[in-house]
Amino acid sequence: MGYLDKSTITVDAILTKRGREKLAAGTFDITKFALADDEVDYTLWDENHGKGTNYYGQAIENMPMVEAVPDQSKVMRYKLMTLSKNIQKMPYLQLNPGNETISLSSWNAQTSITAVTTVGVGGTGGQMDDSYTAIVSDGTLVTLITADGDVSTTEGGSISGQFHLAGGSTDIVFKGNNLSTTTTKTTTITIIGNISGITQTVTISVPFDNTSTGVA
Repeated sequence: MGYLDKSTITVDAILTKRGREKLAAGTFDITKFALADDEVDYTLWDENHGKGTNYYGQAIENMPMVEAVPDQSKVMRYKLMTLSKNIQKMPYLQLNPGNETISLSSWNAQTSITAVTTVGVGGTGGQMDDSYTAIVSDGTLVTLITADGDVSTTEGGSISGQFHLAGGSTDIVFKGNNLSTTTTKTTTITIIGNISGITQTVTISVPFDNTSTGVA
């Protein structure tokens, strides 16, 4: 979604590729929505503005509003969340590995991302989330390996699975599915803390199946 004109409350809403697929299949039904502030630069908040407190956020309020983007891997990466009224520090989701792209060693390799949510960066408030939801945008490329069984799809579209706290952290386990013999493909995994609501998205690169081509 995007606000096209900041002088009036006009909202532009478009469907992602997955949304269009569900609409065509007759299964499109909106049950939830989320808000994000990806385009806001909070470093523009100016407490030294000469005109006083009413103008601290003037630069932010005058920023151009973006139009809707259909690529779900590029938007909604910083979702807004509701926290306890008396909380003094924001929750921090630490992923290991935490780089934005994780490259699998082979087309069917299994790996994991360790997730820990603390209160504040390096916080000492303990683990805030006791479980996480992992959403893969293309379930034909990655299988989620959960305690309840493997989750994948051959029909295209997203898949999701639940992962629970064990020993102070949570391992999001998955493996590659890329059956292409010529092309490395990418998808994304979005990890959501089920208590805090905090999210992070990483890109997964799945190499092609070189066992069928003789490529070393």
